[in-house]
Amino acid sequence: MQVSPSLDVIRFGPFHLDLKTGELHRGEHKVRLQEQPFQILKMLLEHPGGVVSREEIRKTLWSDDTIVEFENSVHAAIKKLRTALSDSAENPVYIETLPRKGYRFIGKLKISEPEQTESAPLGGPSAPQPNDHFVDLKRDGLAAVEPRQIEEPRKKHLLGWLLATASILVFAAGTLYWIGRRGESETASAPLVLPFTSYSGFEGEPSFSPDGNQIAFVWGNKMNIGHIYIKQIGTDSPRPLTSDPNTDFSPAYSPDGHSIAFVRNLGPGKSAVMIIPANGGNPRQVAELPTQKAPERSRWLCWHPDGRWLAVASDQDVADAPAAIYLLSPETGQRRRLTYPPWGFGADARMGGDTNPVFSPDGRALIFVRFRRPETSEIFLVPLTKELVPEGEPRQLTFGNQWILTPAWVPGTQDIIYSAGTRIHSARLWRISTSGSGKPMPLPFSGQGTAFDPAISLGGRRLVYRDWFLDINIWRNRIVDRDEEPMLSTRLMGSTKVQDLVQYSPDGKAILYVTFASGSAEIWVCDENGANPFQLTHLEGPMPGTPRWSPSGREIVLYLSSNGQSDLWVVPARGGPISQLTSTAFDEEHPSYSWDGQWIYFSSNRGGNSQVWKMPAVGGDAVQLTRNGGTRPQESIERKALFYLKPRNRDYAELWMIPVDGGEETRVLGQVFRTNFDVTQRGIYYAYCAGEPKGNETQFLFYGFASRKSKILATTARPVVWGFTVSPDEKWILSTEVGDSGGSDLVLVENFR
Repeated sequence: MQVSPSLDVIRFGPFHLDLKTGELHRGEHKVRLQEQPFQILKMLLEHPGGVVSREEIRKTLWSDDTIVEFENSVHAAIKKLRTALSDSAENPVYIETLPRKGYRFIGKLKISEPEQTESAPLGGPSAPQPNDHFVDLKRDGLAAVEPRQIEEPRKKHLLGWLLATASILVFAAGTLYWIGRRGESETASAPLVLPFTSYSGFEGEPSFSPDGNQIAFVWGNKMNIGHIYIKQIGTDSPRPLTSDPNTDFSPAYSPDGHSIAFVRNLGPGKSAVMIIPANGGNPRQVAELPTQKAPERSRWLCWHPDGRWLAVASDQDVADAPAAIYLLSPETGQRRRLTYPPWGFGADARMGGDTNPVFSPDGRALIFVRFRRPETSEIFLVPLTKELVPEGEPRQLTFGNQWILTPAWVPGTQDIIYSAGTRIHSARLWRISTSGSGKPMPLPFSGQGTAFDPAISLGGRRLVYRDWFLDINIWRNRIVDRDEEPMLSTRLMGSTKVQDLVQYSPDGKAILYVTFASGSAEIWVCDENGANPFQLTHLEGPMPGTPRWSPSGREIVLYLSSNGQSDLWVVPARGGPISQLTSTAFDEEHPSYSWDGQWIYFSSNRGGNSQVWKMPAVGGDAVQLTRNGGTRPQESIERKALFYLKPRNRDYAELWMIPVDGGEETRVLGQVFRTNFDVTQRGIYYAYCAGEPKGNETQFLFYGFASRKSKILATTARPVVWGFTVSPDEKWILSTEVGDSGGSDLVLVENFR
């Protein structure tokens, strides 16, 4: 027996699922639910109490010829469904996992049949209707449910139904009074997780008004253009605050609530701090700042509680110095430096530095995030005098050696909330005391998705954060000749988990990549068409950095960051134990093999800043090759030249070349986008993104060694991120790109403490 397919709405708990529109609501709020989680929920509700096997789910979600990481994709869809329902695998209320069998729905159903008269339902759309049937699977057993036959028209039983309803309401009122007398504090303080925004595009960087009733946030489109909006809690529509052609971000309410400070992007490496009235009007520019090296364009500024100063992340005046935190007067634009990040702080020193400043509620301390490299950061705290002068050296609060970002103080406590993960793809919210006692504790309601940008109201009873669903996969692009028609790019294989750092094997028959399919960042290997994927590493901790094949295809070299530094490691390409190559007091990163397999090139800060070095592939002493900076080395196939990057800012780097045996270096390309380049026999393939106003449009180009010129091969509207490789026959480009279904919403947590 099954639930009748003719039903329109199925209700359970505070939720109702509209089977016709495919929409899930919690009370009056629409809950974002993607297609695959919706289909799984529909299957479970059609078989209440019955087991739905993973094989049944596979057949429903994917056709037989679809290449997909099936087990992990089902697991990811179930996690998204549980997130939407505020459910958990450990203590399920709705969805129970049966190991090696499947899943089943264990909640109480309220099934709404299609109306049989034209009379309007009583009690509004969210109230239980006279023809709602309550089914308690735990009370009535695990038998499937079928709607009862309605023997007489609804109108004949209206009086009886009203009398029964009145009796139930009297009983419920008495019960609620008894519960309130028995445990009012417990029921009132339970955290309630609610969707706050569910718009198309990306919403993030929330900031509470001082009274905690409004939230300013950034709403951006797929072209990466964002503006500031304000939304009253309890209302549906946000109010636009800015509309400049440039991107606005990092909004922060002033302590008096009269104005909002934010950052406006003025172009590569330039930003302006702006202030605008909270009720709308023309913004005024406080200062223009260099921000070429400032890490992670998010939460770059905050207000001091007295409202007389802003703290903002900005480049230093000294060339090549990492970004620091500055005090900025909102009236005069006067700047004074607060933090002093060490030089050479990581192999990619130009990409390091300080960001995400947050003053303590009393204004006598500042916490901030210090980046060692683009994917590793920690939170620091520095005490301040009444004059806002640092007292002593900053004290490190976190030691996770992870991607950490956007801390927020919990008012009335010594605690902070922050986001952390092996990378943004696996980030969740954590809580830790600034006293130095205790370990970080995860927030349970943020464990199902990618959560960051937390903000807490001054009263400490509301928390809001960004829930990011990422659509980052490997895409396959055909390299066409002049006479051929361009071909549309296609996904290499479908996955709900992020895939990046892709690379072809030397013979072109296999592909390695890094994915979070197992829950942690691991190296996987598949066939050239994406078939037969298998997990190569089981690190369950640090993220494998820039893995590269050996020329024989038998080994893969990579780097891992642990205990505050990075070292080189090697793993057999067919599986086996991972072996450590370097163990020094410095950082060794971004390795690659020479084409004869005898050497491993890498970047290191052994000399104080990032330079290119080489060492024997079997281990041994290293030799420095560059003197003016360099990272991510690749040897030319004829083994005469070594190509490497010199980062200019977060997104662009210059490509340089030096003879393998030493000599003068030569600049080859002025702008390579996000380290995406590959060296072949004939030349260099690379990516370039023009940025605003074209947004994320990315070009694939080829620089010929013979012509010494670049030509455009293809253009994609999707942003290319971390991964770029060319097949040995130079017929295909694999790149890691952001798909169309990604986005982020804001989630509100009421009764937070």
